[in-house]
Amino acid sequence: MIIITIMGFLVAIVAPFMGFLDNRQRTKMTRERMMVICTAILGDDSARDNRNIPPGSYVGDRGCLPLLHPSEWDDENKRWDWPHLETDPEDPETIEDNNGTGQPLSLWEEVTAEKDDWRGPYISCPHDEYPGDTDNLKPEMHEFKMRQTEGKLADAWGRSILFWKEYEEGGGEETATLWIISEGPDRKSGWRDAMKGGNMVLPGDPKAVRYDPAAKESKDDIVVKITPNEWYAPGQAAQESREKKTHQLLEEIKTALLGPAGAFDANGRRIISGYLGDLGSWPSLYEWVASSENGEGHWEEADGGEGQPRGLWDESCVEEPVAGTGFRWSGPYLSRPWGKGEEEVLRDGWNNPLKFTLDENAQVLTITSAGPDEEYGTEDDLFIEIAAAEWQVEELTEGSLKGRLENNNPTLGEVIVVFYYHPEEEPAESEPIPLKDLEENSIENIDFLIEVPESSSFICTGQRLVKVFSVNDGIRGDELTRTTVYISTRGTQSPTIVQLVLKIPPGEPVDNGEPG
Repeated sequence: MIIITIMGFLVAIVAPFMGFLDNRQRTKMTRERMMVICTAILGDDSARDNRNIPPGSYVGDRGCLPLLHPSEWDDENKRWDWPHLETDPEDPETIEDNNGTGQPLSLWEEVTAEKDDWRGPYISCPHDEYPGDTDNLKPEMHEFKMRQTEGKLADAWGRSILFWKEYEEGGGEETATLWIISEGPDRKSGWRDAMKGGNMVLPGDPKAVRYDPAAKESKDDIVVKITPNEWYAPGQAAQESREKKTHQLLEEIKTALLGPAGAFDANGRRIISGYLGDLGSWPSLYEWVASSENGEGHWEEADGGEGQPRGLWDESCVEEPVAGTGFRWSGPYLSRPWGKGEEEVLRDGWNNPLKFTLDENAQVLTITSAGPDEEYGTEDDLFIEIAAAEWQVEELTEGSLKGRLENNNPTLGEVIVVFYYHPEEEPAESEPIPLKDLEENSIENIDFLIEVPESSSFICTGQRLVKVFSVNDGIRGDELTRTTVYISTRGTQSPTIVQLVLKIPPGEPVDNGEPG
């Protein structure tokens, strides 16, 4: 709105004195008007938003230069018509007049082809300061088109400001330089056609393909240029920064779920930790449910497999695992997102919520950013996928968990070894292992084997708990000892069969006070 106020102020103040101004004053005023146009397009450079772009500008809102619209004179209503005001072509550039006389209409008027992210007007609608200077001219005359400036941007001589986009050879829109041209005191400018060498033509002629600043007609022109370094590069750098930030966040989330990507054991096997390694299940996805009673709302577990994985930072959103199984929440795995209520969501570099989707077979979790266009399901989406196979195995490489018991207790009868491989399934057990009556200070070594039932859904990789219990008349008794074994994504165990030793201490079992 500051831009609109400035432009309106300029028109209101200077109009009564236009007839008394010399060329030096008009040149100064024209430059000021051009700066207002530049500010409307680029914004006030003294302030920048988180995208490194001045806010409240056409480029800041839409990320491109305005189209240059052709106009047609409506002699019956005595006004300029804009034939493409409501045109919505697949390629907006097809409506452009890039022959000099096109106007950036969308700076003050909402245009269908430029409506996406348009938050204008960025400048006040211009008015003709010399409404009577075309009375003796016919509409088809070039002078009429230059002097009749109702609804067109004009210089301080009352003539249309000319606009032209110059593109690098073979380049796209991102290479465009916008020329803003006043013909100056001599009311002439140099334009050339496409012929070799270029014949001189008038601006607005369909043959006018380029502006020639070196032409004699252009010697006193007042020109301002908006280059790609001014309108495209800052936004592009900001886009690249936002993409980098989003990729980093996606990797951070993956690390929160699986543990560090560079963690491997001595044999080159990926070490799984993080949320999935600790809890052995996908995080529940939550959605915000608004309340119809008081306008507030709350988070609840989603039904459709899409939502926010709040358990990564909020333990209350995690179903408490069965005590004693070794599965437990050890977070937070991510910092709690900023915001309250429904705003407490993980956001990408464009400040849009990330979308978490678990397929119906619970085999792939997809984390999606809407990307630069801020719309999901388009080609520029940024995403990562985490497959169940990255942290689940169907069976152990050896077919079973194997190790050795070192018995130091002379009074025990039988023991069993229990392997907690899944948070929701019954643990796998060895057959009861009979122990010998030992003499004092003697040790017995016994191999054990635990087979995971074929009916199991999967084995969770990561650090898994193994316990030894006494057995009395076929009933599991006290816990005697415990250890952890690492199950890799290849189904191997570490410590290996030879190195996995559970020592049964002498004396009565001792409660270690650990819940799991």
